[in-house]
Amino acid sequence: MVLALPGAQVGFAGSRVRPPDADPAAYTAEAQVAAGSADAVVAPGELRGTLGRWLRLLTAPSAAPAPVPEPLGATRPAATGREAVRRARAPERPRARAYLDAYFTDRVEISGDRCGGTDPEGMLCGFGEHAGRTIAYAAQTGPRPAPPDTAPPPG
Repeated sequence: MVLALPGAQVGFAGSRVRPPDADPAAYTAEAQVAAGSADAVVAPGELRGTLGRWLRLLTAPSAAPAPVPEPLGATRPAATGREAVRRARAPERPRARAYLDAYFTDRVEISGDRCGGTDPEGMLCGFGEHAGRTIAYAAQTGPRPAPPDTAPPPG
């Protein structure tokens, strides 16, 4: 978990090391969150509460397995395989955020891979609380899966 104060300079490249044309904003806390090297920018007055929330989630002991999430939306069984596929691909079906919001009473997201990579449109990762226990999650949020092209290759 990496938290930073708003506007903080993050990095070790001083003015004598940075190239003269380097973007000065690249060394801010906000840029480090966008680049996946920090998880959040937190105002000084919110730091204590944010840190306490993270520590509570990350240190809560649990012995029992996590309960299975309940299905959202239509719960009647599909009449056919085609109907099941149609429902699974429907644009109005519940997506990852809806499941996460319904399952967790509290959750925090983590950002990036600490190597400069983020995938804000493809994955949500973090920790959340459900039924008194902390659970790590990784949820796909990108475009819905589509079947591969079944047409024979040209030639």
